[in-house]
Amino acid sequence: MGAGAITMTDTNLLAIDTARHNADRLGIAATIIASDVFAQLDGQRFDLILSNPPFHRGKKVDLSVANRLIAEAPAHLTPGGSLVIVANAFLAYDKHLREVFSRIEIIARTPQFHVIQGEL
Repeated sequence: MGAGAITMTDTNLLAIDTARHNADRLGIAATIIASDVFAQLDGQRFDLILSNPPFHRGKKVDLSVANRLIAEAPAHLTPGGSLVIVANAFLAYDKHLREVFSRIEIIARTPQFHVIQGEL
């Protein structure tokens, strides 16, 4: 089975430019969009959403982007789709994921990071 379409988003224009450069350098066909979470995706749905959401604004912990990502993901996932988040271990994303997804699992962990999957 071949790879599907890839869409990348970020609000940071430097990150968008870097993603375009890396996709071109690696020969990866991807749509790369400046978007605040799902704002510019026009209702698109995905089988898999991957994210390492920002969790700070300056020195203050700010989970607003991650919380929006988790809350809005089901509207952008196909039936049976998954959201996978890379998170610092001290962040309790799993609690919010449990409120939104029917099944969650920590699929990888180190002392510093967790990779958490939420499935519809």
